[in-house]
Amino acid sequence: IKRQKLNAEHTSNVHKQSKYDKIPTLNGFSNYRIGFGRNVDNVTNDYTNETTQFFNVGVNAEVVLFQGFTKKNQTKQDCQNMLAAIEQVAETENDISLLNTSYYLNVLFAKELLTVAKAQHEVTQLQVNRTQKLVDAGSVAMGDLLLVKSQLARELMVVADQENNLAISMLNLAQLLDFENASGFDIETPVLPDIPPVARENADSVYCAALAIMPQIKRGEYNLEASRYQLKKSKGYLYPYLSMGGGWTTQAAKSKIQPDWDFSNSLSNNSNSYVGMTLNIPI
Repeated sequence: IKRQKLNAEHTSNVHKQSKYDKIPTLNGFSNYRIGFGRNVDNVTNDYTNETTQFFNVGVNAEVVLFQGFTKKNQTKQDCQNMLAAIEQVAETENDISLLNTSYYLNVLFAKELLTVAKAQHEVTQLQVNRTQKLVDAGSVAMGDLLLVKSQLARELMVVADQENNLAISMLNLAQLLDFENASGFDIETPVLPDIPPVARENADSVYCAALAIMPQIKRGEYNLEASRYQLKKSKGYLYPYLSMGGGWTTQAAKSKIQPDWDFSNSLSNNSNSYVGMTLNIPI
C-alpha cells in the first residue's frame, strides 16, 4: 500500500510538471574565465599573448506558439495516469483487506479442524479404555485392543498435524499484519448470528454496481483514456513546431594592453539583444 501511495504521489508530481511545461522558459547564464598564453580577445577578435580575463552574462526566453497540441495532450495523459494511480491504491487496499479476511478465515478453519481432531482423539481414547477392560475380562481378543490403539496413534498424529497447520496460519496472519513479534498472538472466534435470507440480485445489476464502485474498473478506464491521449500526442509530432524567443547578452574582456579598461563601459559597449522565431517542419 505504501509503495502504491508513493507511486500515486509520483504521478501527481509528473502531472504538475507537465502543466508547468506550458509556461514560457526563462534562463540566465554567466561565465568568467582567465586565459594564459596565446588567446583570442573575445572583444577585438585579435590574437594576444597576454593573460586575459573574460566575463559574459545574459538571459534568454522562449515561448512555444504551436506544437501540435502535444503538451496539452501530455498534460491530459498525465492526469489520467494520476487518477489511475489513485485507483490503484484503492485496489491494493481492497486486495489487502480480502487477503486479511482470507487469512483470518484460514485461522478459524484451522481452529475448528483442531477441535474436531481433539474430539475424535478423545473418543478413540475412550474406546481404547473400554477395549482394555474387555480384554482384561477376556471378552475380546488382544488383537482388537491393538487395532484400537493403532487408531489412537493415527488420531494423535492428526492432532499434531492440525496444531502445526494452526500455527502456520497464525504466523501467516501475523506476518500479513506486519507484527514484529508474533508470540502470544491469537484471534477471537466470533459468534455468528443467524443470517436472514436475502433476495438474489440480478446478474446485470451486480455487474452495473461493480462497474460503478470497483477501483480496478475505474483504473482500466483511466488507463484507456491515457492511451488515447498518448496516441494524440504522438500524432501531434507530425505537425510543424513554431516558437518565438529572445534574449540579451553582454561581455567584457580585459588584458594588460588595455590600461584604460572600464568594466561598466565594456559591458555597455558589448551588449546586444535579439528576438526571433523558430519553425521546424517534420519531413
